Amino acid sequence: MLFNSVEFVVFLAVVVALYAIVPQTIRWIILLISSYYFYMSWKIEYGLLILASTAINYVAAIVMTRVEQERTRFVICSAAVILTLGILFTFKYIGFAIDSINGVTESLLNARWIDPIQLVLPVGISFFTFQTLSYTIDVYRRTFTAVTHFGKFALYIVFFPQLVAGPIERPQNLMSQILSPPTPTPALFASGLQLILWGAIKKIVVADHLALYVNEVYNNPGANQGIAVILATLFFAIQIYCDFSGYTDIAIGSARLLGFRLMQNFDRPYLATSIQDFWRRWHISLSTWFRDYVYIPLGGNRGTVAIKNRNLLLTFVISGLWHGAAWTFVVWGAIHGVFIVLEQLLNRTGIRFQGIAGWAYTFTVVNLAWVFFRCNQIQDIPTIFTSAMNLSASALFVPSISKIDNLLCPLLAIGLLTAERLSTTSCFRVPFQNSLAFRYALYVTGILLVTTLGVFGRPNEFIYFQF
Repeated sequence: MLFNSVEFVVFLAVVVALYAIVPQTIRWIILLISSYYFYMSWKIEYGLLILASTAINYVAAIVMTRVEQERTRFVICSAAVILTLGILFTFKYIGFAIDSINGVTESLLNARWIDPIQLVLPVGISFFTFQTLSYTIDVYRRTFTAVTHFGKFALYIVFFPQLVAGPIERPQNLMSQILSPPTPTPALFASGLQLILWGAIKKIVVADHLALYVNEVYNNPGANQGIAVILATLFFAIQIYCDFSGYTDIAIGSARLLGFRLMQNFDRPYLATSIQDFWRRWHISLSTWFRDYVYIPLGGNRGTVAIKNRNLLLTFVISGLWHGAAWTFVVWGAIHGVFIVLEQLLNRTGIRFQGIAGWAYTFTVVNLAWVFFRCNQIQDIPTIFTSAMNLSASALFVPSISKIDNLLCPLLAIGLLTAERLSTTSCFRVPFQNSLAFRYALYVTGILLVTTLGVFGRPNEFIYFQF
């Protein structure tokens, strides 16, 4: 069940209505049943998988609360982490690991060592795995008290608005709201609808149109040259932002209809003036997760400069691998890690990128890294960069998509960036807050954009669903 589908609109309306009319004491049951139905609509077996992960970490947390000896608590926590990550590894990385091993043995011995295995990747497994681990680790660290109510803990893991692509919530925020359910308010309900509409515009209108251009170029490396390849890369930067932040807006908005507040996940990342600043703004729930549960346990800023830089680089390589079981994602993460290390080293000498220069540098590096993220396989990289450098090919249009879509792509990209910039200014915020007519004019415009320019009629899954 996709957020950008009629089925989800109907599903959400039914859940919100039921949630509003049932007694508060059983509202969590409505959400739990609805969330499992939502997740199992992709594949019934997925429900058993997430239930297994839930049970492992529920039991581990309860046992840890009954044990005082620190070494025993560490063993219990480690076992839960290993088992939970084992589920993730089995479904997401076993094929990648076998292919990598076979690649080495074929090069050295001219023979495959292990037969390939292909498993269907459960939707959102990386997201709910990390959310589950944050709870178990926080209980071990004694920064959160273990929940004894299995049903409410299960709801924390499977809460449908943010289940398949985040934000990756911490127990201090979401679990606390589940234990003490908030009361939906008209203001929160209205802001939720606003976010859902804005997320739909980002995804259905902007991202899915740009995908037509981007997919044609990147799925046929070498077929297009010069400016078309450069444009496709720039369009992908906007596409993935609109796709992912659009999902996040719909997720946060859907939760607000029920009275829940989820954490912010994006803060205008393409205004960043350094790669470090970019990661303060992009996928905030993931970057802070890696900071708290990978970077700091590795040693963080403690130790020598070399150790700190090693920790940074290793964290970003792992982050790249989290995004996908392919070397393209590993390289993408490593690029970000290398440039953050370079920034740290330059900062020690007093050199800092700021203003327009900092923005230009950051935007360039981010887009170059997106090439590795978007390409279908690492072998396509030389062709893509060679094609991009062939500036004698000045054709802007991709002939295999319609002229209208060729024209719409740059207009939508520019329009989106302009709207994001204007939304932060007082000339927009003041009339939006004070003028009912202005707000409703924007709502009508947004609905018309979705209904007239939205890409419908084909499955347009959110990009981050694959992770």
